[in-house]
Amino acid sequence: DQLLMAVAERLRRCARKDDICARLGGDEFAVLLTGTSDPVGLAQRIIGALQRGFEIGGHEVFVNVSVGIASGRDEAEALLSNADVAMYHAKRASAGHYRHFEPSMQAARVSRLELETSLRRAVERDEFELHCQPVFDLRSGKLASFEGLLRWHDPVRGLVPPLEFISVAEETGVIQEIG
Repeated sequence: DQLLMAVAERLRRCARKDDICARLGGDEFAVLLTGTSDPVGLAQRIIGALQRGFEIGGHEVFVNVSVGIASGRDEAEALLSNADVAMYHAKRASAGHYRHFEPSMQAARVSRLELETSLRRAVERDEFELHCQPVFDLRSGKLASFEGLLRWHDPVRGLVPPLEFISVAEETGVIQEIG
C-alpha cells in the first residue's frame, strides 16, 4: 500500500541512523531507540512529519497520528505492550498527541476490559432496562416528548450509572446488541 510505504519512509527519516523502525501490523509502527536518545523529541518529529498531507494517486491524504512511549529495561514484549497502552491513551486525547506509559494506564486498561466483558455478559443475561421519562415544555406545561434512559442492573455492582458504561458500550458496539 502506497500510504503505508510513505508513512514508513517519513518515520525512517525522523529516526536516527541506528534506531530501528518496524511496522507492527495494520497501521501501527514501532521505533526502537538505541543508545542515548530523546523519545519526546522523536514523538514530536513523528507527529509533525505525519500530520503533513501525503500525495497518493493524485490525491492528498491525511493521517491521524498518536504516539505511545515506553522506556525501561523490561522485555521487548512488555515495552511494546506498554507503548501500545500509552498510544491508546494518546488517541483518546485526540490525534496528534503522545503519551508516556504510566503503570496507572495499565490498571485503567484492565478495568476497561473487565467492563467490556461485563457489558457483553449483561446483554446475554438481559440486565438492561429501558425507562421512559417525560419531557415537558416549561412555557406551556405540556408534554413535549419522551427521553429514553438505559439502566443496567449488574448483579455485582448494583445499578451502574450510565456515565460509567454508555461510552464503552458505544465504542465497542455493544449498544447495538441491547434491546
